[in-house]
Parts: sequence; C-alpha cells; structure tokens
Amino acid sequence: MKTSARNQLSGRINKVTRGMVNSEILVDIGKGVNINAVITNDSTTELDLKPDDEIIILVKASAVILFPGDTPVKSSCENMLMGRVREVRLGIVNAEVLLDLSGGKVMTAVVTKESIASLGVKEGMMCYGAFNAAQVILALPM
Repeated sequence: MKTSARNQLSGRINKVTRGMVNSEILVDIGKGVNINAVITNDSTTELDLKPDDEIIILVKASAVILFPGDTPVKSSCENMLMGRVREVRLGIVNAEVLLDLSGGKVMTAVVTKESIASLGVKEGMMCYGAFNAAQVILALPM
C-alpha cells in the first residue's frame, strides 16, 4: 500500500469501543505505546475490526503537533508519543521533523520554520509528537 501519509505505523488492536456514531480503536504499536483512533461505526463494521487484528495507522505529518521536552503536557490531543528528534529538515517556510519513537518507529511532523525557532527544536532533544484520534486513518495490511 502506497499513500502520501508520512506516518504509517503498524500495530495490533487492543480494544474496540462502539459509541452511537463512532468507534474508538486502541492500537498497540509496540513497547507499550498505544494510539487511539476514532472512526465511524460503519467503517469499523466494514473493516470487521476486532481485538488482536493487525492494523496500519496513517497520520499526515501536518496533523502532528510538537511539544518539546520529556515531561508530559496537558493537551486535548488523545495521542502523545515521546521521541528523540532524529533530524530537522528546514525548508523556506516549513520544516520536517523526524522523531525516533520507542520500538524503532519513526514519526514525522511538518511545522512552520518559525515554530521550530520559537520552540527551540533541535536534533537529539526529546519531544512529543501529538495528534487527535480523529486524525487517524486505519488500513488493513495487504
């Protein structure tokens, strides 16, 4: 499967909780790191999602918000993944930041160059990559 989403993380479904309209899907991507996804009940049924299924998580890099440091912060983002900044690729307007997560996974964030400067994001520092559960797209492995 080829997509334009920079973040493609594989994992296993831990829990499926159905609501009136949406389902919350909890996915373990390894090393005790979990990602919450919120999708419609119709999608949950169509994909036949259940605990222990393998799944691929897709998140656009532009949906990832950065929080520098290794202390958790309060946020409305359901997903806060801590990592070490592997690389900062500066462009004219935006920057691409690669975070090494536990378990050998990598998360990419695209933020403004101004944000990189004001937050002081540098290679080697600890940083949280955060995103909302509604920003997650789930896909079945081929």
